[in-house]
Amino acid sequence: MPIRHGPFQIVPEGWTGETEYYTYHGLPPAQNPYEAVRATTVAAARQLPYWRVPALPEGWTFAGVVQTSEINLYGYRAYYRSPQGGTGLEITASHLSSSGWVREAAQRPNAGANLTVTETRVIAGRPAQVFYSPPGPTSDPRSITLLWVYDPATQSEYELYGLNTSLSGSNIDNMIAIARSLFEPPNAP
Repeated sequence: MPIRHGPFQIVPEGWTGETEYYTYHGLPPAQNPYEAVRATTVAAARQLPYWRVPALPEGWTFAGVVQTSEINLYGYRAYYRSPQGGTGLEITASHLSSSGWVREAAQRPNAGANLTVTETRVIAGRPAQVFYSPPGPTSDPRSITLLWVYDPATQSEYELYGLNTSLSGSNIDNMIAIARSLFEPPNAP
């Protein structure tokens, strides 16, 4: 049976039964999601809707942020560099315009491939989903991690995409710590 958790649904591996339909909510009134914004400073990024400053490991730096029609969202996508260089983390914050997202609880992309799982969590008191490669013999340290947190107060979703090895594979606890920091001071409640 599918599990409903906030706007998310998780179904058993190989589920072919019914799921809820997507519901489109639209953007907040009088908002223009297509006004192009590109910023390379946190001060400029603070002007964007849903902006929050993550607590990152030592040595990580803010690389920039975009809000354009190319990514079709009311919110932003921020990029952070790891100490080794290159984008190690992306955070997208946006108005959640639909609900009913369906993800399988476990996936093996190809025969013999490493296992990835999707789980429900509660992060900072908000419904969340995490996608990662769990520890064990089938764990892949290079497998990306994804984390989604829904904030009912603002009807927004924060998606974290971990690319660096300190955030990928089975390092979901590091991602959860970063996600939790988005809802702690100095960020808005």
